[in-house]
Amino acid sequence: MSRRLVIAVAVLFLSTTAFAQKQGDLRGTLYTTNPSGGVGVGLAYWVAAQLSIELSTAVEQHSATRIVVFDGDLARVENFDYSSNPVDFLVQYHVPTATINRWKPYLGVGARYVKRPDESPDTETNAAISPELNGGVFYHLQPRLALRFDLRQLVRGDTPPYDDSTKFAFGVVWRF
Repeated sequence: MSRRLVIAVAVLFLSTTAFAQKQGDLRGTLYTTNPSGGVGVGLAYWVAAQLSIELSTAVEQHSATRIVVFDGDLARVENFDYSSNPVDFLVQYHVPTATINRWKPYLGVGARYVKRPDESPDTETNAAISPELNGGVFYHLQPRLALRFDLRQLVRGDTPPYDDSTKFAFGVVWRF
């Protein structure tokens, strides 16, 4: 009986440290975004046990339709497919949970920069820098491997058409 107790305590002790973040951790993410159907990569560095900074970028697909009128009578509809490359910088607070718990929620704030794509029909906006809010959760499969579910919301209401104001992302995370 005491041998089982020692094994149970040892397993509990080892598992509590296995999923914990610590200062100096570096993690990479490969993710897909919705609604644009883009793909991206991110790199996060833990500056403290509950605080990280992240830099990420993506290639996101967009479609647009424009009606061109000739001489007031004749109109033509043009369809555009183009891509954009937003860059996000985020500071994220990782909510302390029981270290045995594989679910690790986080909240973040940051900024997104996106340049108007050359082939975009929007000619009014060259580039946009927008503040953003971020939240999500990591689910650790193993100490070095996790799944990530993420939501990003731009704070400004006048986002350009080539940058969705709300983005959902799903990714795979690797701790180096």
